[in-house]
Amino acid sequence: MPHKSMRMSLTLVLALSALFAAHSDEGRDAEAAQLNQSSASTQPEPDESSVPIEPVEIRLQDAGPHANALPIFYAEATGIFDSLEITLQRNAPLWNASQIVQVVGEGDADVGFTAGNAVVSAIVAGRPVKIVGIIRQGYSPSVFLTAEALASLEEQGVTPSSPISERVEALRGMTIGAYPVGTLGDLALRFALSKLGLDPDSDVTIQPVADQPAMVAAIRQGQLDGGAAQSSEIGGFITNEGLGDVFIDLYEEIPEFAEFPTNVLTVSEEYLSSNPDAVERFLVAMSCSRSAIEQGLTESDLSEIREEHFPDMDAELFRGTIEGALPFLTGGTLVPSDATYQSLLAVMGIEADDAAYEDIFDGDLAQAAEEAAADAC
Repeated sequence: MPHKSMRMSLTLVLALSALFAAHSDEGRDAEAAQLNQSSASTQPEPDESSVPIEPVEIRLQDAGPHANALPIFYAEATGIFDSLEITLQRNAPLWNASQIVQVVGEGDADVGFTAGNAVVSAIVAGRPVKIVGIIRQGYSPSVFLTAEALASLEEQGVTPSSPISERVEALRGMTIGAYPVGTLGDLALRFALSKLGLDPDSDVTIQPVADQPAMVAAIRQGQLDGGAAQSSEIGGFITNEGLGDVFIDLYEEIPEFAEFPTNVLTVSEEYLSSNPDAVERFLVAMSCSRSAIEQGLTESDLSEIREEHFPDMDAELFRGTIEGALPFLTGGTLVPSDATYQSLLAVMGIEADDAAYEDIFDGDLAQAAEEAAADAC
């Protein structure tokens, strides 16, 4: 559904400018360890000189704590949402990406943070939703093998450093765990195996597993030779537990994954038409958050985010998970591109006739938001 593209109001830009200017000369802790740069970033806080803007409440539906949601967590922790007069109301988490899209489409949430492929599947099925911003561009799956499978292959002279052709051939006949049929994990594995020369329906057995705990349980019970998951996940629940290690980094082998919109922001067409300012304001928050993260995260940032959203995760594991996600959350753009669209078509195996670019994406507000954020933060 077309809508009038709106530039961020002058009042909102001035409010943001006042906020960030007030803190532009404040150094962050000089001794804080940073993940992705040596210089410290400034941490925004609400400022009394900010120009008043109309408050807005946005109901967010997501899957709960996830490293790819770091820009949202950072915007909460550092006052970026507050500076934009956004009150974020979180619905109870939903692990299933399709359910998140359904909740958004039915109007029970205003913005959904979810998997790009789930939104596209819903659009193909006729649900009136749009992708309005890309949070994580690039999907980084790997195939890992169990310690037993790796030891057996090593006896045959095949290791994780062997030529890719030998490693692909070694998968033939194996049982590989993947997240349920239709999920990105399943789609990506099937697409990658096909690109690498294996038939995912006959050359390997793809065993659906519900989630990480189910995959770990299946491995411990000897039901799997390996599995597929995002590389940043494997270190936490496989390698660190001594259950196996990465065998093939599919991100390195399959170029289409570099442009894939792994995590996106989605809204209903009705909400987009009725509340473009709220959507754009949320996108401005994401652009400012990503820019600040790119400058560098401090130990204070990490500690606050971990305590609020990942209290049960080991500190080093949390740090490693965030480090694995950072390259895909910074340096890019919220605005979808034709390369994004082509990657979706390829990995999901759908035709352009099934869903045109404009059926899936509305990038006007993301473009306007990035321009406003560039002026203000």
